[in-house]
Amino acid sequence: MSASDDSTGHCREGHELAASKLCAFREKDRECVATLLADELLDGLLLVERLWLLPCKHDVQMRVVNWVDLTVRELSRLIERFPRFSRPRSLRVDERIARRHSLEEKQQPVRISNPTG
Repeated sequence: MSASDDSTGHCREGHELAASKLCAFREKDRECVATLLADELLDGLLLVERLWLLPCKHDVQMRVVNWVDLTVRELSRLIERFPRFSRPRSLRVDERIARRHSLEEKQQPVRISNPTG
C-alpha cells in the first residue's frame, strides 16, 4: 500500500496501531513502540498476535516479529541489570509463549497414521 492508495485502516486499540506502524519499519515508529513496551502500555505477546493478523507480506511480518522479540529481550536485560526497576508485565513474553505452547501440546493428542492399514 502506498500513500496514494484510497485504503483506510481502522486501528481500534493500541496494539493494532503499533503493529500497523511497525510494518512500515520506520525508526521513529520503532522508537515509539519500544517506549510503549518499556512503559507497559503494550504487551509484547499481544503485539505479535496482532502483527500476524495484518495483511502484509510474510517477510515483513517476520522482520517485525523478530524486532519485537529482540526489543523485549533487550528491555528485559536492562531491567535485570538495574533491579531497582520493576519487571514490566510486557517483558514476560517468553514465559507466556512457552506456557501457551505447553498447554497447546497437552490439549492436542498426537495421532500417528498407519500407512499400511
